[in-house]
Amino acid sequence: MTKDELIQKEHTIFQDSFSEEIWANTYKHHTDKTVDDTIYRVASAIASAENTEEQKEYWTEQFYDMLSNFKCTSGGRIYANAGTEYGSVTLMNCYTAPRASYDIDSLENIMFDLKNQTQTLRSEGGWGQSFNYIRPRSSFIYGIGVDSPGSVKFMEIFNTTSDIITAGSGKKSLNKKSKGKIRKGAMMSILSVWHPDILEFITAKQQAGRLTKFNMSVDCSDEFMDRIIKISEIDRLEREGKYVDFSIKRAQLDKWDLIFPDTTFEKYKEEWDGDIREWKVKGYPVVTYNTVSVMWLWNLIMESTYNRAEPGILFLDRANYFAPSSYMEKSIACNPCAEQIMPAGSVCDLGSINLTQMINKSFNDFDYEKIEKYVKILVRFLDNVNDVSKAPLPEYEYSMKNKRRVGVGILGWGSALYMLKTRIASPEANIIRDKLMQIIAKSAYESSIDLAIEKGKFSLCSPRKHAEGVFVNSLGLSDDYMQKLATFGIRNSSLLSIQPTGNTGILANVSSGGMEPVFLHEYVRTVIVGHLSPEMQPFTPKWYEGEWYETDVFKLAKEGDEEILKGVFEGIVYKIDRNRGLTKEVQCEDYGVRTMKKRNQWNPSADWAATAVAMSAEDHLSDLTGFARWVDSAISKTINVPYEYPFENFKNIYLNAYNTGYIKGVTTYRSGTMGTVLAAKDETHASDEDEEIILDHVHLPKTLPATMTTIRAENRKWYITTTWNSEQTRPQAIFVHTNSPEKGVTTEDVIERLTELARKKGIPEEHIALNIEKMQPDNNSTKIARMISLCLRHGVFIKSIIFALDSIENVSCTSFLFQIKKYLSGFIKNGEIVEGERCSECGSKLVFQESCRVCLNCGWSKCG
Repeated sequence: MTKDELIQKEHTIFQDSFSEEIWANTYKHHTDKTVDDTIYRVASAIASAENTEEQKEYWTEQFYDMLSNFKCTSGGRIYANAGTEYGSVTLMNCYTAPRASYDIDSLENIMFDLKNQTQTLRSEGGWGQSFNYIRPRSSFIYGIGVDSPGSVKFMEIFNTTSDIITAGSGKKSLNKKSKGKIRKGAMMSILSVWHPDILEFITAKQQAGRLTKFNMSVDCSDEFMDRIIKISEIDRLEREGKYVDFSIKRAQLDKWDLIFPDTTFEKYKEEWDGDIREWKVKGYPVVTYNTVSVMWLWNLIMESTYNRAEPGILFLDRANYFAPSSYMEKSIACNPCAEQIMPAGSVCDLGSINLTQMINKSFNDFDYEKIEKYVKILVRFLDNVNDVSKAPLPEYEYSMKNKRRVGVGILGWGSALYMLKTRIASPEANIIRDKLMQIIAKSAYESSIDLAIEKGKFSLCSPRKHAEGVFVNSLGLSDDYMQKLATFGIRNSSLLSIQPTGNTGILANVSSGGMEPVFLHEYVRTVIVGHLSPEMQPFTPKWYEGEWYETDVFKLAKEGDEEILKGVFEGIVYKIDRNRGLTKEVQCEDYGVRTMKKRNQWNPSADWAATAVAMSAEDHLSDLTGFARWVDSAISKTINVPYEYPFENFKNIYLNAYNTGYIKGVTTYRSGTMGTVLAAKDETHASDEDEEIILDHVHLPKTLPATMTTIRAENRKWYITTTWNSEQTRPQAIFVHTNSPEKGVTTEDVIERLTELARKKGIPEEHIALNIEKMQPDNNSTKIARMISLCLRHGVFIKSIIFALDSIENVSCTSFLFQIKKYLSGFIKNGEIVEGERCSECGSKLVFQESCRVCLNCGWSKCG
């Protein structure tokens, strides 16, 4: 068929104006007039990898059919770049950094790594790196006679280059060939629990504004996790009074050496590749830099992610155990969203089955024959991408041609369950999920085996060893296909992952991302505006040239620890920040909600219409486990918990995840531990002057409702009593005490900033003075609590108090000030913008909704 005949046969329809806007700003080429042009451009470009003209025509039609009306979606780089004249961009989504072959942690080769990173980000790929290869802080560099700054300090260089390379100009390009939006530089940094810099790595992002371009994850080995499990079991038995003298065994298990190769060893430059296990197997010497408690190190990781949502956890030993190609390579890192765990110098392209388009005509189940059909087409499509894509480095080119990794995933799981009137994570949903995923996994593998017979296996494939793989043998492939695999091999070294599908989920008429639940039925999403319209230019500062001032429309505002400019033009809320530039807020409605409304079956109160906030941590973990069972790479997923979620229960999420035997990594987000969230549709964004009412004279009544909670800070427990107004809708005061002496709490700058806030809001001076006069000189935590309470009872916005506290620099995540600020942030209403935190994938603003922090631009959650 000709292009016009194909488009006439199936015309893609946007049901949401924002979906069309995402297409126009993110994926539309300057030659595309409609989204059908984009789909045809992509389909014909990917079909060009076929051998004959007849095959190219046939597969153009098949790929067009697959992509039309978003039955499947490709990765964003494929939409944006396939079939275009851009010579230096990639169709690949995911990259892991290659390794030098000699003296890898020399300055020369760290700069080589940096060069490779810049080339990867320049081509619009997401980049991941294990920094295990860099010698630790304070290790001596004999060649120049100084100590090394360490791996975490070197990460700051990579962070800066990402920020610069992906900044863009901020201006509307005069070149008609210019893209509407540049992809922000997303990166993942990984460090293993044996590395001496691990303590600095774990706490690096507890300070707002540091390493903002990185997601960060700790690789926890099987040995490390097994020790935690054994020690935890010993502790449990002792708590239960089941006395057994485990003291010696526990002490031995609890010692953990932080080590690095002896850099003076004669084979260090030649053979050190970042793998400490292989180094030790060879009998080569290591230096022990520190010995710490296993449980102390584990608690440090847990407290850091409990307090500030990072670092995440990877189980790379498990990933390598299940990897179908583990007989010939070892995975060391992952892409920024962690759905692809890969060896050094690897790449992967992505595509997803849109489950909202796979519902059967009776709306009571999926159409599994349709799913099988499009999975097999998608596998061929993604395999072809390896032949037509350019790559920024020869190592990536080698990976594309000789490993041919692809990532077949899903999107719209949450939206599709609405259409099936089935509550997510319910027993009924789990039955559907397992059947669905087995069919997808088996269909993908069958297709790749058939492709190997037709086009040849990936060149590094050992058919017999591949057929013996743990994951492959768990799929339930027929004897016929297992025999084919053992004889002819398989076309792709890895086939399955579940990616977040943020922008592509929005493109597909606002379907839920990946395997995540529907976040909200309706919400406000903050998105990047590619360039200024002529109408806005007269009153918009040229932030891209360093201008930063208020105008008639844009006024200074605060989001977390960041100053932004914010205003309303033609009824739309616009914001400018120094990282992403111009953004705006857009209202969205989930695809499943919209579909059920059309069918007159929508019931927002129905049990099946539950959103992410209704899911327990156990629900999230159960669903993740069920999907992980059928995925040979990994899954991008966040487990959300409420602010008051107990710390011990929080730690159990990670232990339980490891104990499932399938999950290869975990990311959590605890509500209120970072800036603010998602905006519900009806949430307004009025100024302080419109809503804030400052009371002149306030005395607390003799009785008020009160609650008490405990926070952890300064290596001790603090008991917080909060009194509420009579309606119990707003805290009126907080009282603090601890049973341990105060040693670390400081009021330096804190009282001054809170006093400035009180004066700015118009609290009477005599009340401020009296409050300060009554402060106990040696009780700093009470001083802080008194000033916060002064502002609370006079009606100051809680977010204004947090803004004031955010202005204090160099605040440790373990400090009392940080923890009390976090506690207050839990009282901010759902629907506000996350302050002081950006999306690691696209740099967009984040929003809170109960126990979730989500990017409304690309769907990333944390999360990852």
